[in-house]
Amino acid sequence: MVDNHEELVPTNRLRPRLTKRKRKKEEGTLSSQKKKKRKKKKKTQKATEAAGEGGDGGSPADNISATRPYYQGDPWPNRYGIRPGYRWDGRDRGNGWEKKRMLHLNNIKARAVEGYQWSASAM
Repeated sequence: MVDNHEELVPTNRLRPRLTKRKRKKEEGTLSSQKKKKRKKKKKTQKATEAAGEGGDGGSPADNISATRPYYQGDPWPNRYGIRPGYRWDGRDRGNGWEKKRMLHLNNIKARAVEGYQWSASAM
């Protein structure tokens, strides 16, 4: 029989539980994805510094968009003015609601202009 009780307890139970991230941090290893992200970040920083946009107070989105690819055609208009991704094939797969909304808003503006012109022509 063993007199010392600590010898029976596995060593991993004495150590507090660590998450994967904390364990990797302790060991000093980084995943390949994190390494790629860091490399990409450095690359974009270098590209923006080379373009002279580093310290002029512009938004970070402007600096990044200069280095990223984007869709090269005329996209469909949408409510938010968001450009499509560079892999978009140019097909509108919606149900037509956005298009109807844009037409309706344009008709309202055109009627307002036309009404003003009609009322001003009588002067």
